[in-house]
Amino acid sequence: MNLVHTVGMILGMTRKIGISVDDALLGEVDRESETSGTSRSAVFAEAARTYLANKHQREAVDRYVNSYIEHPESDEEVAATDAFTQRSFDSDGS
Repeated sequence: MNLVHTVGMILGMTRKIGISVDDALLGEVDRESETSGTSRSAVFAEAARTYLANKHQREAVDRYVNSYIEHPESDEEVAATDAFTQRSFDSDGS
């Protein structure tokens, strides 16, 4: 295992793995690697980080939406929000 250092910080331990990808994807990764001046491994690692961050974001949004489905706002809460919003618009001179 190797320690990855970036701007004097240790990001974590790295491991060498084997993955299978089709030739077209590997070609795109290699072109990106060449264009950006990074390693093939860095491109795959960034793709995995981005994928996981997007997945976690989608899951958080799903939890948020489901909570409103399971516990919708009452008519009183909606009315209070509407009144607050109207007062906010009225007080800003618009």
